[in-house]
Amino acid sequence: MASNYDDHPLGLLSELARRELVHFLESVPGRKELVVDSSLLRPLDRVASMSLLKEHEVLGVLPLRKNATLPNTSDVSRLYLTRACVAMTKEICRLICSDPEKNKAIIWVDRQLAACSRELELQGVLGTVIEFEWALPFVPVESDLFSLEIPIEVTATPTGDLWSAANAIWQFQSLYGQIPTIYGIGARADKAWKILKRLYQEKGEPRASPDQPVSHLFVVDRSIDRASIYLTALTYESLLHDHFGISCGKVTFGADVEAKTQNRSKEKPAEAPEAPKKPRLVLLDNNDAVFSAVRNNHMSAVFPFLSAKAKELRGFYDQGANFDKVSAMKDYISNELKQYKQQHRQLEVHIAACEVVLERTAAEGTSSRIELEHALIAGVADLAQVMDYAENCILMDNSPWQVLLFVCLASVTNNGLPPKLFNSFKDQFIAAYGIDYIPPLHFLAERGLITLRSPLQTANNFGQSLAGGHGSNASLPFLIKRLSLAPSSSDERKTGFQNPQKMSYVFSGAYTPAICQVVADVMMHGFNINELKKTFNGQVFAEENSCVPAERKPDNRMRKAIMVFFCGGVTYGEVAALRLLAHLNSFRILIATTNIIRREDYLKAMCNVSLTE
Repeated sequence: MASNYDDHPLGLLSELARRELVHFLESVPGRKELVVDSSLLRPLDRVASMSLLKEHEVLGVLPLRKNATLPNTSDVSRLYLTRACVAMTKEICRLICSDPEKNKAIIWVDRQLAACSRELELQGVLGTVIEFEWALPFVPVESDLFSLEIPIEVTATPTGDLWSAANAIWQFQSLYGQIPTIYGIGARADKAWKILKRLYQEKGEPRASPDQPVSHLFVVDRSIDRASIYLTALTYESLLHDHFGISCGKVTFGADVEAKTQNRSKEKPAEAPEAPKKPRLVLLDNNDAVFSAVRNNHMSAVFPFLSAKAKELRGFYDQGANFDKVSAMKDYISNELKQYKQQHRQLEVHIAACEVVLERTAAEGTSSRIELEHALIAGVADLAQVMDYAENCILMDNSPWQVLLFVCLASVTNNGLPPKLFNSFKDQFIAAYGIDYIPPLHFLAERGLITLRSPLQTANNFGQSLAGGHGSNASLPFLIKRLSLAPSSSDERKTGFQNPQKMSYVFSGAYTPAICQVVADVMMHGFNINELKKTFNGQVFAEENSCVPAERKPDNRMRKAIMVFFCGGVTYGEVAALRLLAHLNSFRILIATTNIIRREDYLKAMCNVSLTE
C-alpha cells in the first residue's frame, strides 16, 4: 500500500468513486446521456475520464443549468448527476416532465435530502425515476491538495455542508485506517466532529492500520481567520486565481493573455492589428515544469525566474547549430528538442499571464492598496487615509467586490468603523454602484464584517472582543497579538521573498495565516489545548485514537503525513504557506478542503449574491 500511496496520493478514494459510478451506469442499461450539474463537471473529469464513460455507453456529457434545453434524442436513457438542492431538483423535474417516456435516473452526490424527495413527489415524478447516492471523495487537485469542490455559496454559510465534510473524513479513514490523533479548532470543526461521531455509530468506526499514511489530522473552521481572504496574497498561483479563476486545477486564460502569447510566438510588432483571440484552457499542475517552479513564488521572484528560464532555453536551442555530426543532431531532435519546445510553450503562456496580471494590478492601484493593508494589519493605519483610498477606488470604478474586501479588512482590524467614515463610505458606495448593493452591505454588517463602531469603543479597545458576527471567533487584532502573526518591524517584513524562510512571505511579510501558524506551533511544540482554548474561546478539541498523547508534537521521523482539513475553504496563499512549512521542516503536509476560495466569489456568497449573475 505504501508504494501505491506514494505514486498516487489518496488514489484509493478516486478508484472507489470510479467503481461506484460505473455501477450506477451499468444499472441503467443501453445508451445513455449524462446530464451533470455544472459545478460537478470538472470534479467528474478528475474521477472518470470520457473514455471510461464511453466504455459504459455514455454518448455524451451535458451541463445541467437553470432553464437548460437538452437535445431530443430517442432510445437514449438520461442520467442526472447533481448535488442535492431544491432548485436543481425543480430543474430536473422540469426536464423529466418535458420528456416523460425517456428512461431516467438521478445520481445524488453525497446524499439525497428529504426536501428533494418532497419536490419529486410534488412534481409527480417520484417513483418514475431510479435514484442513487454517490459519495464524491476528496478530488485530487495536486499531489498534496485535495478538495470536495463544494460550491462556495454552500460553504460560506455558517453550517456549510458539514455532513459532506465529515463523510469524506470517514471515507478516508475507512480506506486508509483510523487517524491516530485528530485536532479541531472552531465552531464548524466541532460540529463536523460530532457528525463524524454519529457516522461512526451508523457506518462503523474505522479500524487502526499500521499503513495509515496520516498520523495527525487538523480540522479547522475557515471563519477563525478571514484576514487571509481579505488580504492580497502575492504568490503567483494566488494572483492567477484572483484574476482568472482556477477550477479543479484548470484555468481559462482570457483573450488578452492569448493575444500576448500569439504576438510573442509569431514575433509580431506590438502595434500590429490582431484578430480577437479565443480563451485558452490550461491545466495547472506539477507536470507543467514552468508553473511547478513558480506557483508558490512571491510575484517579485517570478519574473527573474522566467527571464532566466528563457535564457536557458535559448541556450538549448543554440546547441543545434554547433553539432558537427548527423547522429548527434538526430539524437538532439528526437530526445531533447520536443521537451524544450514544450517548456517554451509553457514559458510563453506564463510570461503573458504575468504581464496581464501586472497590467491589471497597476491599473487598479494595487501597490497603494497593499501598503494600506499592511498598515491595517500592523495597527498603524490612519483610518481616514484608508477610507479615502476606498472612495478613490469607487471613483475609479474598480470592482465593487474588491472595494468591499478592502473595507472588510479595515473594519475587522479596527473593531468597526467610526460613524463619520462608515456613513460617508456607505453613501458613496451606493451612489456609485446602485441600490442593488444595499442588501450586500446589510449582510456584511449582519456578519460583523463591515460594522459601525460603538461610541463606547476605541480603536485600541479590542481585548477578547468578537469580530466574526457568529459569537465565537476572537477578534483579528487579538489573534495577531496572541499568535504573533505580524512582524515586529517593517525591516523584518520586507526581507526574504526570493528564498522565503517564513510563511508570512505570501503576504509580503506582513501577516502569517493564523491557521498555518497554529499548525506550525503544534508541529514545533505539541498541542497545548488549554492555551488554544484561551485563544479560540474554548472551541478546541483533541481526540486520541492511540496510546501516543495528543499533546506530543508530531515526529517527522515517522514519515507519516499531517493532514489539514479546512471546513469552509482554503486560499492558495495558505496552501503556499503550508507547503513552505512542510519544506522547511521536512514534514509531509496534505491539505484537504471543502473548496478553494476565490476572494470575490467568497464575498459574494457571504452576501447571498448568486455567482451566476
